[in-house]
Amino acid sequence: MPLAAQHSRSFGHETWQIRTQGTSPLFQKFAEWNALREILFPVLRSDSDEGSTYPVRKVGWLLADRQDCGGVELAGAMAAEKVTLPTAVIMFDGEPQLCKPPIEVGAWAFDQVALAHSGHDLFPAKVEFGILNGRHYAEI
Repeated sequence: MPLAAQHSRSFGHETWQIRTQGTSPLFQKFAEWNALREILFPVLRSDSDEGSTYPVRKVGWLLADRQDCGGVELAGAMAAEKVTLPTAVIMFDGEPQLCKPPIEVGAWAFDQVALAHSGHDLFPAKVEFGILNGRHYAEI
């Protein structure tokens, strides 16, 4: 197993210590994930509309204790004591920033990490995000 790397990065008014291992940022608390910048998903009227496209460097997820989530609605989260929360490192103004996609794309993030660990890392890539017919999507 590769050693985890430590990175110091400023997010807002605080400096966060982020541990990354492979493609997955590792946190210990829901509050850390919840404080990340949100990725906006536009609501599309039809298949011909386009979502928001971002240059994504990597995708990961946070495994948090459900009880740490403090009653926050986690529709789409896997039912268990632990909750899988998606993350993405996105380039904004030439700088990478760790962000939180909506919980509804958690399974997609989980799959991307699994692919990377099996030798099929698709990132960096441009990813389109949106909501079509009431469903959140992420498409490379």
